[in-house]
Amino acid sequence: MDVTKLWQPSNPGFITNPFPVYSKILAHAPVFQSPTGDFVVMNYDGVKHVLFAKNFQTGARAEWIYKMTQYATGRNIDFGSIRQAVAGMPIQQNPPIHSLIRSVLAKNWPSKSFLSTKSSEICDEILADMPPSFDLVSFIAKKLPVWMGCDVLGMPRSLGEELQADGFKLVQLLDPYLTFKDLKNIQVASTNLRASFDLYYSSLDKESAGLAAAVKKAAEGNPEFNADPVSLIIFLFIAAFETTSSLISICLQTLIKDKELLRKLDDDASIERFVREILRLHSPVQITGRSNPEPIALSGVEIPANSTITLCLGSANRDPSHFENPDQLIIDRKVNDHLSFGYGMHHCLGSQMAVVEAASVVKAFLPKLERTSIVGKPVWENRLMIRRLLSMELAISNEKAMSV
Repeated sequence: MDVTKLWQPSNPGFITNPFPVYSKILAHAPVFQSPTGDFVVMNYDGVKHVLFAKNFQTGARAEWIYKMTQYATGRNIDFGSIRQAVAGMPIQQNPPIHSLIRSVLAKNWPSKSFLSTKSSEICDEILADMPPSFDLVSFIAKKLPVWMGCDVLGMPRSLGEELQADGFKLVQLLDPYLTFKDLKNIQVASTNLRASFDLYYSSLDKESAGLAAAVKKAAEGNPEFNADPVSLIIFLFIAAFETTSSLISICLQTLIKDKELLRKLDDDASIERFVREILRLHSPVQITGRSNPEPIALSGVEIPANSTITLCLGSANRDPSHFENPDQLIIDRKVNDHLSFGYGMHHCLGSQMAVVEAASVVKAFLPKLERTSIVGKPVWENRLMIRRLLSMELAISNEKAMSV
């Protein structure tokens, strides 16, 4: 079987439900070279190995952006803001600066109890004005992560809401299947974000509460901190809501479509296990990338040095050689060591925050989900890298109407 014909990461039909195709490819070629030249790793062991091994590097996206900016300069197009933004993303950096950034963030990261309390408070605030019908994504799946991200950073929520649309555009930089037209649109968003965050940073008190102040304090007090602090804060802002919005949406979509699951969510622990199982089945980040400074063999495939390696997290999380009944949602799964948050030095620092937020929304909606239905057809983002719903209309029937 020629699996390269099945691998269609830009096809809308593939993006909406890629999992049957993943299964076919995984059964025939856990590692293969795609038509675009990158080597795609589909199996759990291969993906985990590359994520964990220190001799693999991230940053290929930054190099690609740099090449595109050089090309654009010859056409009198300025992609400077894009290059600056991607260079400041920790997931595009390697040690030693990456290690220093993670150390600063880890020392100042809020506790789980703080995140849980804050998330529950925001849920209550949002749901207090819940209409009988609404778009789940815009009403809470986007709003909660944006407000949480602002509170954790220490920036005004109003600024976060103003900039969230540009933030969603900027995160597309991590998609390996961008077009030149995409980059032109992202450049506008990146320029807007940079201008707004430069202004915010200039008035930021480094002794104030929040991660943004901690970054500024480290940048001004540590001569070894040679990362761009504004780009780092922008990354923390966009990382706080893009993937979490996807997780929240799919959690509620799953429960509305299969209400039998509601009987199994009888305490905080079961809700958290449900969220983690959704993360395994529907990883918001489906693909990520690495490069290899040296030649390597994975699953019998020889990969030359300095190749681009695409890691399919969505496929690895459903690898039957690692997970029993991988396509089934099993809340009490004994082992759920999914790779949705990465692994190794680039494991997502905000993983706990994402789980807490999704669990808070599920808990808040539980009393209403029996009466909740999906109206029309949900709309998916036409990108595989971060697989998310763009909109999903919900309707909640009146309790009295249900009892008639």
